[in-house]
Amino acid sequence: MTEPGVYKISELFNSADVVALVRIVSGDTENYDHTVYKGEVIQSFKGMPRGATVYFGPFVGNKLGWEYVLFLHNATKPITPKTTATSSYGAVPYSEVFDEG
Repeated sequence: MTEPGVYKISELFNSADVVALVRIVSGDTENYDHTVYKGEVIQSFKGMPRGATVYFGPFVGNKLGWEYVLFLHNATKPITPKTTATSSYGAVPYSEVFDEG
């Protein structure tokens, strides 16, 4: 097991596509290959406007209703559910947490 990456905040900010204070409004652990969270941008510092919806992961352990400062990379393709019958978000644009959180 290796430790999580060690970063300077300035390096994280520069390499992130999105930096924002986000409130987690829901999460889906069932319909995708890994957990996908849906969040509302409360305060944007880079890459998304205030009030925007952001889908992100993988990181199990975020609490619904809590607010987090996120540093995210935008994925090149939308994330799609494993099946269409029970998918809660469908195919959505997706951002990844550095080093899985």
